[in-house]
Amino acid sequence: MSYEFRERTKNLVDPLNLPNQRSNLSRRDATAQREVMSYEFRERTKNLVDPLNPPNQRSNLSRNSAITNNMFNRFFQQLKYRRMARQLRKPSGSAGHQTGLMMNKANEQLYRHTINVMKPATGDQLLEIGFGNGKFFGEVFQSAPDLHITGIDYSALMVNEAAKDNQLWIDEGKLRLVQGNSDQMPFDENSFDKIFCINVVYFWDDAAAHLQEIKRVLKPCGRFYATIRTKKSMELMPFTNYNFTKYDESDWQTLVNKNGLQYLQAFTIDEPETTFRGETFRIQSICLVAAKP
Repeated sequence: MSYEFRERTKNLVDPLNLPNQRSNLSRRDATAQREVMSYEFRERTKNLVDPLNPPNQRSNLSRNSAITNNMFNRFFQQLKYRRMARQLRKPSGSAGHQTGLMMNKANEQLYRHTINVMKPATGDQLLEIGFGNGKFFGEVFQSAPDLHITGIDYSALMVNEAAKDNQLWIDEGKLRLVQGNSDQMPFDENSFDKIFCINVVYFWDDAAAHLQEIKRVLKPCGRFYATIRTKKSMELMPFTNYNFTKYDESDWQTLVNKNGLQYLQAFTIDEPETTFRGETFRIQSICLVAAKP
């Protein structure tokens, strides 16, 4: 087909690109000849197909290119979401610092609501699981006199940043920070009056092991406060599709009761509208309260 195309068109002159030898024609004659040759050229080539780029192949190439581009776009978007999920689980590296700042903004209202529900009492021994960069320790200390707070966090970066920003409380012996995981905590039995965590439990691979350890270090009648975003709200955020375990109140109630704690109640938190990737939606969170019998 390629040979036939070249043979049938090699002696045709494209009227849009006439040879220089025609430049001596009068303007009127040149115009007339262009019209005649243009018609002839179109008539003799209209049914020929350029074998190097036939119409169907062009449309298929365009369609395949669009499909490939969409696949790459989805891949890189999913990669971003996976990285975001990993940072939220365990902030690290240069992105970890920014993740800590982002978590402060996202969790600010949840901290204040949780402190209000928890109502620390004078002299309480408190444990926070997953304290991030420790921005809100000051607000907890202001909630009651003579508090002693211990914090445990999975991220070495967050522990270091929190220690730098809260050195005064550490020097006064009111704050102790530990790097570790809450399924194996280096604390004695019956150590804490209240334990709390905010947006943490999604990352527990074995939630039962964490809850049993929490029960171990709680004092008798001590309480555990887990503040989370509802499953419905979490599903609005695509990065939560990567290694997040989502809970509704009923899921959590069943889980804590199976692991030696007694579920008590939930407090609802209606958050302001949030914008993510150009989409605006309203998030709902709940503070779930359980007790050690």
